[in-house]
Amino acid sequence: MGRGLWQFRNAYFYRIPKKMRIFIGTNNVANILTGIQAGFEELGHETTVLLKEKSRYYADEKFTTVYRKWDDRKFKNQFLTKVKEKIDFLRQAKKLDSYLESSVSTTDLFIFCWSSFKTDFSDYAFLKKRNKKIVTLFAGSEARYAAAFASQYNMNIDAWDHLLKNDDLNEKMYQVRMAELYSDLILSVPDQAGLMIKGYDHFYLPIELKKYPFRIEQAAKPRIIHAPTRTGAKGTDIFLQVIERLKNEGIAFDFSFIQNLSHAELINRMAEADILLDELYFHGPGMMALEAMALGCTVVTRTLKTNKNIFDPPVCDVDFNTVYEKTRDLILNRDKRLRIARAARNYIERHNDAKLVCQRILDRLNSASTDYIPEYFTNEFRLPAGVEITAQNKMLTTSLIDALGKHSAIPLLKQKNLI
Repeated sequence: MGRGLWQFRNAYFYRIPKKMRIFIGTNNVANILTGIQAGFEELGHETTVLLKEKSRYYADEKFTTVYRKWDDRKFKNQFLTKVKEKIDFLRQAKKLDSYLESSVSTTDLFIFCWSSFKTDFSDYAFLKKRNKKIVTLFAGSEARYAAAFASQYNMNIDAWDHLLKNDDLNEKMYQVRMAELYSDLILSVPDQAGLMIKGYDHFYLPIELKKYPFRIEQAAKPRIIHAPTRTGAKGTDIFLQVIERLKNEGIAFDFSFIQNLSHAELINRMAEADILLDELYFHGPGMMALEAMALGCTVVTRTLKTNKNIFDPPVCDVDFNTVYEKTRDLILNRDKRLRIARAARNYIERHNDAKLVCQRILDRLNSASTDYIPEYFTNEFRLPAGVEITAQNKMLTTSLIDALGKHSAIPLLKQKNLI
């Protein structure tokens, strides 16, 4: 893969059509695709959303779906299970290939979240050869490599579940490199960017504000909820210890631990709450916390200590050492909760409204600037013991370095056996 396959994002001014046909896919993680579709349609563009993975939480009636037919069917025989899966994936891939071929000529912009049409991401090159614009949205663990995250932020991740903390470096690096090589724009956040080299923009998560009526109440005896999808990675054990300690002190509040609700049910619960205990490892607020903020709920979460000029949402910022003290203060200080809740809704109206998020995407396709220039992988990342990078990923990294003109990084990357 040489320089000829690379097309620089800002090599020429991209004239955005007044009305575009936009493809959005293929995984509606955190309901992101719903917001992206709503924002672009509000701007007057024509959209198609295609899903290839079912969601446990979000409805898919508005979308085109190409699911695996037998995804939920189980066999006791391991051989039959493998045969079933192979047939199922081949069937799905054939349908996705047909959809890609039929839509490429009539689509102006392709937006991918979590995955693209092809499992090997070869559709990135296919689309770029046809001069299509590509935007990649990194939403979380599809791009975040656990060992890099733990090292970069000096985080002990022993409490994470096995699959999350023992993820495959080469699988994630390949996806990241393909996006970096072919995307005209990448949206992400710093704690997902431990493998990245190319500059990227901040991913302001899109919210349809009309679906989130603001309730400013904040009861004297606050209603507190914690609703983790992954208890280990959210710091649930620590939050529960804090709650128990506060109960033993006789502090007045109501607490609910919530799991496995549909998105609609969760929104209803957050609309009635005063405080959301969000997360202690990743740097929030993520989508659930933003939804809570939009509804008038004060959020307790960890945030990035850097890049405040880019992302500085009004929340109760905590870490492992401060979560008890700050949560206690928040419960006892209703006026503080009111101030944070009002500021949070105002912040979301200015940064996370779906129409504004999508307009920013279009503006950034025409911009030579980026919010972040990642340096951790080049300067600090070290391979974990027993882990090696494949020849293919080394080649992709070298191609990216060449395309970006960052040749001064080559000696250090070679020294660390990263290329």
